[in-house]
Amino acid sequence: MKILAFVIIVGFLHLLLVKDVNSWSWEWLTRWFTSGRRKMEKVSNKTLQIPLSVSKSISEVAATGAVFLRDSAKLNCLGLPTKLFANTIYSSDTEAEDVRFYFFSQKTPGYSGIKIEDDFTLEHVDYSVYRDTIVLVHGFMSSGKEQWLVDMKDAFLKYDDVNVIVVDWQKGSNTWNYIAAAANTQIVGQQIASLFAHIRQFQFDKNVTNVADWGKIHFIGHSLGSHISARAAYGIHESQWNRPDQPSRSAWNVSRITGLDPAQPCFVTADETLKLGKDDAEYVDVIHTNARQLIHLGLGLPEQLGFVDFYPNGGQIQPGCSNGALDGFEYRRGLVVTPNILHTKMPYTNLFLHKN
Repeated sequence: MKILAFVIIVGFLHLLLVKDVNSWSWEWLTRWFTSGRRKMEKVSNKTLQIPLSVSKSISEVAATGAVFLRDSAKLNCLGLPTKLFANTIYSSDTEAEDVRFYFFSQKTPGYSGIKIEDDFTLEHVDYSVYRDTIVLVHGFMSSGKEQWLVDMKDAFLKYDDVNVIVVDWQKGSNTWNYIAAAANTQIVGQQIASLFAHIRQFQFDKNVTNVADWGKIHFIGHSLGSHISARAAYGIHESQWNRPDQPSRSAWNVSRITGLDPAQPCFVTADETLKLGKDDAEYVDVIHTNARQLIHLGLGLPEQLGFVDFYPNGGQIQPGCSNGALDGFEYRRGLVVTPNILHTKMPYTNLFLHKN
């Protein structure tokens, strides 16, 4: 089975990389990667503009403009041609936009979901800007109700009075088209930025404007969720920049991003603005548990990305996890860091939790 999987992967890579692929093959690939995508309008400087929200109210919040994303060629997936991405990375796919946010607190540890709508309100959830906010973001072929998310949410709430938001973008991640999912990270990141713009404006409308007293924002993203976290942090910052109605001292930016095995495929040579890096928050730390080179079937980026990068057991192969071509457990579930190391008020007992 491992040999067959390896042959399939090598054959697929060969198909993508050879120069004399027949036109039928490229036509088939193009249809598969771009199916169901709608074209976005190009702006004059060859960047593409994605509004900060899907609703009228958030457009008013971000009245100064939208976030500009770089040319799609900067996201390099297995050597695919630029034109293959023209309608993918900047699509407005309704499935990718269908992001749900689950709010938790010590008073409300059960699932309470919110979608960004015109009538956005926080009245029905226990959320306080005076508490620190932990944002958990899953990765490829996953959902917001994975057990590791539940465990991490419960651990944070056990030790401290914080807000926990779980981002569920399963409609954009549960696809065999990994390249589409990688492209969707940009859309999901902007949806999260929209959420925080809503939250911020909701407080300002209630005259709660002393942002210096608000809690810190800490993102924890796994796999593609690491890059989503970076994109969200950028959007949160840009949505507040140069606002004439709000002084710069009122900025509410992301304090920390923790990346758990940031996804490698499509991001090895991607533009720095499209993947997790140390400039994305005040502090960025990364944990690598599957940091082999892509040619050796590694799924996590091996290079140092944050201020501090951890490589437990060498960061490549973890105990209890096989080294099969399609064995993603060491990457997706193998080593998930516990909040003991992520929160200073928690006892430093077990630094890593291994799940078979």
